[in-house]
Amino acid sequence: MPRMIKLRIISILGLLIIIAILLIFIIRLPKVDRGSDIVMDSALTMTIYTRQSLFDCIGNDNICSELSYEARSIDNELLDWRNPASECYSFNKLDIKSEGYIASDDFLDIISQSEILASQTDGAVDPALGMLIDVWNIEDSYGRDDYTPPGADELEKISPHIGYSHLDINDNIITSDTDSLKLDFGAVGKGYTLDRLCDILQDDSDCTGAVISMGSSILVYGCKNDKSPYEIGIRDPEDGISDILGTIRVDSSGRDGVPVYISTSGSYERYAASEDGTVYSHILDSSTLRPVDSDLLSVTVVCESGIASDGLSTALFVIGEEDSDEILEEYGAEAIFIYSNHDIHVTGGLEKIIDITNDNYRIVVD
Repeated sequence: MPRMIKLRIISILGLLIIIAILLIFIIRLPKVDRGSDIVMDSALTMTIYTRQSLFDCIGNDNICSELSYEARSIDNELLDWRNPASECYSFNKLDIKSEGYIASDDFLDIISQSEILASQTDGAVDPALGMLIDVWNIEDSYGRDDYTPPGADELEKISPHIGYSHLDINDNIITSDTDSLKLDFGAVGKGYTLDRLCDILQDDSDCTGAVISMGSSILVYGCKNDKSPYEIGIRDPEDGISDILGTIRVDSSGRDGVPVYISTSGSYERYAASEDGTVYSHILDSSTLRPVDSDLLSVTVVCESGIASDGLSTALFVIGEEDSDEILEEYGAEAIFIYSNHDIHVTGGLEKIIDITNDNYRIVVD
């Protein structure tokens, strides 16, 4: 074979190799990562949609591992009141809280956001109800039928030691005027964590969409690879954890990276029953110092903040639908109120995207 032809073949092969290498780095293929974990005593499930080059797809670490690590770190280092390594535990164990606790920026962040929610809901959701939660001890009594509720004297005794009004923040120092004050972020922790996970998704240029579920709170971000809407199930509050009464269609394809959060609070989640058959919900009303007793089964809140959706679902369960309009407007939020007679009341922004599939329930238009 003449030398010129050999050189030409070599040149063509070289060019093809270069093109192939460029394609490996340039062509971006749709990819779906899935993962699961247990965080904050809840199932963390993740479905992440990405577009990655062929090179990135080969041996690339699953983003779900990073998200799972972040969620566990937030719980272990900030929120878990049982974990001696967490800041919540450290603050609660202070003997003299008037001397102050030096908090990290992250701990200040969740306390500050929780205080704002508490203020705007008149304490219906409050990060400083730890003493009240301990006295009722519904969580450890779940499923029992011989539960004994605390007496009026016991509730009166702890009354001066609960509530966000006893907290004060000065720079990065957190103080309290009562040494018995205890923090508990159970009403906002999952939503706050989803906010932090969304930060990771937004910083990842490969990520185009995601659905992350953390117990009763869900993050919807971006869009699926096929651009179809997300179908988010609404749990049947009178049935099992996997039973749904309908769905909400969430189309985030045109939201330019703005997330949607969906959180639900209900009396079905954790409760205890006394020997006389009285059922006590785990959701406590700080104004009465007692579990909420109403005809509401659950409240679902949809908005653009994880901590707000989580906290407001609890707050509105306490406050009730009639007094919810101002709070929902403040946060640009929508809500679903499900009652024991199976009536479902839905705010205007959700009417066209909710589908009820269980014939036992019906949407009631006021």
